[in-house]
Amino acid sequence: MRTVRVIALSVVASALLTSGQLWVARAADIVRPAQDYSAGNDSWPFQQFLLAWYTASAVAGAAGWAVLAGGDASPPSRRWMIRVAAALSAGAGGVVAAPMAYAWSAGAVSVADTAAVGVRAVVVGLIAGVVAALAVSAGPAARRGYAVWIAWTWATALLWTWRGWSATPFGLPATAQNHTVAEWLALFAPLLVFAGIGVWCGLRKDRSPIAAGLTAPVLLCAVSTILVQFNGGTGDHYNPSTEAVVWFLLSGVGGGVTVAIWAAIRWWRLIFPVTAERPDR
Repeated sequence: MRTVRVIALSVVASALLTSGQLWVARAADIVRPAQDYSAGNDSWPFQQFLLAWYTASAVAGAAGWAVLAGGDASPPSRRWMIRVAAALSAGAGGVVAAPMAYAWSAGAVSVADTAAVGVRAVVVGLIAGVVAALAVSAGPAARRGYAVWIAWTWATALLWTWRGWSATPFGLPATAQNHTVAEWLALFAPLLVFAGIGVWCGLRKDRSPIAAGLTAPVLLCAVSTILVQFNGGTGDHYNPSTEAVVWFLLSGVGGGVTVAIWAAIRWWRLIFPVTAERPDR
């Protein structure tokens, strides 16, 4: 019965999250595949990436939540069976993105096979999301880290879109053209997110707290890399290879910051041990 409950939750949650993310992104003017891509507008590959990313992130998140809500107290031999079932079921629920991508992409001008290419981006997202779902549902640290990153990418995308800045899926500013202090601080903000995830999961005594910060960024890199092979390029709006290098540099520093913070916490606890007071008798 637990497996059936997890499968049902995965399908429903994935369908709701996928369609919800895409509709919110469209309402916020982030996903806009129906554009005229002539006269120097080369953002068509970026729009494909967004369709794939919002699909993949919803599928992985739905599977992780379903495993948590459905109960993950099965014997170790059955846990992976439940997680695989949740991942595949979430992929099935995420299919609702295909007709949305087909309808929205059909209005694109000056590109070939627009609707079919939009659906292909969703298929890439479904496949990547199913694989990522296995990692997200593997444990509490992975789920917490993934949830934090999804919230971060949404917050930055909405903030920068409403402020008129270019948003990238990593939660980084697209460029630092003006070289303002705010732009450079925003560039290193993911470092703090990464370190915060590691410290938070470590304080909760979760397994692999540092690896928990890599769930969503690795999924972003995977989706980008697959779509680049189909498109033969990414245009000027989004360069996953360049941004991936930036991310992994920041994540390496973030991992170092996490280790340093943990060393400081352990040093503090050794010098100032916390002793529980005995109750009065």
